[in-house]
Amino acid sequence: MHADEKEEDEENERYDYRYMLNRDKRRWAKADQNGDGLLTKAEFSDFLHPEEVDHMKDVVIDVSNQTCAFYLNSNRNLKKTWQILRKLCDQNPHID
Repeated sequence: MHADEKEEDEENERYDYRYMLNRDKRRWAKADQNGDGLLTKAEFSDFLHPEEVDHMKDVVIDVSNQTCAFYLNSNRNLKKTWQILRKLCDQNPHID
């Protein structure tokens, strides 16, 4: 692996972590219904499984859209993006 390729891989990895951290912060804030910054057991369950709770549906949609955009915009291959979309649709019975 060339130095340029290694540097690009490291930058992509940093971007991946920043993306995941921002995604999880949004899910955490949405699950935290009383706004105290902490999650009860029920709120934590909502955080872990947002597709199962009505008040978290918009976060599921936003994350799905942003995940697709992330993979399409970060030079990932289209096959991988399609696999992710299919998995999201299969996991959420509300998506036609």
